[in-house]
Amino acid sequence: LRTACDEVASYSASTAPAEPMSLDMFLRESDRYDWLVPGLLERGDRVLITGAEGFGKSELVSQIALAVAGSLHPFTGAPMPGLEPRVLVVDCENQRNQLVRRLRRIAGAVDSARAMWEQPDLDWGKRVKLEVRSGGMDLLAPSDLAWLESLLSATSPDLLVLGPLYKLHDGNVNDSEPVGKMLRAIDRLRERHGFALLTEAHASKAQGPTGQRSMEPEGSALF
Repeated sequence: LRTACDEVASYSASTAPAEPMSLDMFLRESDRYDWLVPGLLERGDRVLITGAEGFGKSELVSQIALAVAGSLHPFTGAPMPGLEPRVLVVDCENQRNQLVRRLRRIAGAVDSARAMWEQPDLDWGKRVKLEVRSGGMDLLAPSDLAWLESLLSATSPDLLVLGPLYKLHDGNVNDSEPVGKMLRAIDRLRERHGFALLTEAHASKAQGPTGQRSMEPEGSALF
């Protein structure tokens, strides 16, 4: 229904559009950074991590997510004063018990790092919300898209950890049409709710120019 309404709105607008903004007016707008991780990640950014099987993509994504939620830089471990990002994790691959073990361990490491920096105890309940859909979802299906949007509306995350990509629609991952529709759906959600996106994808099986395996994401070139 949301998609249909957006489509109708796009062509039912006035046939006499307003004059585009002039450059001088545009340059008066604020250009301040809206950091989640200073120097690394802003709200609205999209990050796609790829790698070979078993190289720790999911581990890295989880570490980034909980470090950011814990107001620690995910690579230096240093505190990020003044930042208290909210993180929503929608895991479409792992079994619940697997995810519990991993996140319990990583949360403990974040707590230890915060203690080392003499930071106050963290209320994880306010910083991280999580949904597990091990069977994946189909963002081309209105019901699944509406479910995700309702979740975003309820939690207002600064960072959405979603994926992996191949579990987000039921179409052929190499087919640009369903992939394009899925990516547009995600982008519309990102624009409406203002979150940064962190996701992962398997690496392509193809070889790069040097004969080594390419780390480009598997599937459509749109990725």
